[in-house]
Amino acid sequence: MAKSNFKRKYFCTKRLLSLLFCFFVFSHVLFASKYTQLRVVPKTSFAFTNEDCIFELVIPGVSPSIVKTTIQSLPEDVRFVSSKKEQFFQGEEKATLVQFVFNFAKPGIYKLPRLAARISYGGYSLPFEPIEIIENPMTLLPQVFFQLPLDKTYYAGEKFFITLFAKYFKNINFISLSLSEDFILVEKQRYVKLPYIVNEFSTEETSLILFECIPLKSGELILPEIEIGFESWNGSHPVLKNPVKKINVYSKDNKKEISNIGALDYFIDSTKEISTVDVMQSNINKTKINLSKFFFIRKILKIFKIFLLCVLFVLFVLSILFFIFKKKKFASVLFFFLIFFSFVEIFITVALTKKYVVAQTNAHFYKIPEETSEVIQLFQSEILLELHFEKNDWMQVSFFNFGNEIEHLYWIKKEDVIFY
Repeated sequence: MAKSNFKRKYFCTKRLLSLLFCFFVFSHVLFASKYTQLRVVPKTSFAFTNEDCIFELVIPGVSPSIVKTTIQSLPEDVRFVSSKKEQFFQGEEKATLVQFVFNFAKPGIYKLPRLAARISYGGYSLPFEPIEIIENPMTLLPQVFFQLPLDKTYYAGEKFFITLFAKYFKNINFISLSLSEDFILVEKQRYVKLPYIVNEFSTEETSLILFECIPLKSGELILPEIEIGFESWNGSHPVLKNPVKKINVYSKDNKKEISNIGALDYFIDSTKEISTVDVMQSNINKTKINLSKFFFIRKILKIFKIFLLCVLFVLFVLSILFFIFKKKKFASVLFFFLIFFSFVEIFITVALTKKYVVAQTNAHFYKIPEETSEVIQLFQSEILLELHFEKNDWMQVSFFNFGNEIEHLYWIKKEDVIFY
């Protein structure tokens, strides 16, 4: 009899320990799931060759003592310089900031191998954000070029709009337009006032002038020539012309039906990077009503997550009680539901890990978190953003269009953001 009681207690203890182990694993996975979405982000969107480039990893809710990171193997052109970690506060919550310094020998767009990180008892493989490495501005000559409408068919006598861009310059002293027998070119809007001086080097193209262009005949025509006097970053003063650009112009007699879209709908009035944002803005306008639905669904998920946690706790307690009172069938069923709802809760937690905010109407987006920085884009409506990092009165964000993400990161003031 004593042996039977001992055996019974042994199995009860074994089951209880198994349940405690499952609960420990579940709690650990639940606690750690929020770190799977962390990314190592460059401090600036570009860097120069053979100069230090800083990447940052922000880990919320932990102290530096429980964070360990390991740099994986790097490409031949990349050298690891140093790293450091320190504690700071995001609002009232403590967080750990880890900085990594690299040096790149050649220009290009780099995406470094994933970072091996250990946070508390969990191991993670965190991705690096890509970064553009360019030659030192001292070695770059300015560039000038025309940007034409997208997917446009040109007809003799029909006007369209083109814009003149330049980049890699320090100053622009003058702009001169050459006459053309094939085109009428009329300046409609000048975006810069000459002399135009740039205080900080940038890889972004700068829009200079918007032209109304009318081809006078059909055939393969060369766009008019623009001559610009620059000052480069190495102190030289080159006078450059736009590269030769040919377009096919058709006679009106051969004109086919085309969509009823004005030329300005095709026109890109900023950089290539921003043209992508403009396309996204068009999509956002079409699905604007989904913005409120998006956050409503997230609120429902948060409420459902709390409900699931309560259900899991009740199931866990009942499972232990049924095991103790030898109700094996009920205990097995409850244990099955415990596992099932645990996976559902983990899935919802991972889905809610990303943070989203909304930019107010006419909010400005900056390249770096400084008011003197170049304004990259300004939208005329509220925009959904994914929040990546907070720094003082600034937020680092990326544009999000209900599943279609744009990789580029921008900075926005907190005062221009609506929190959800």
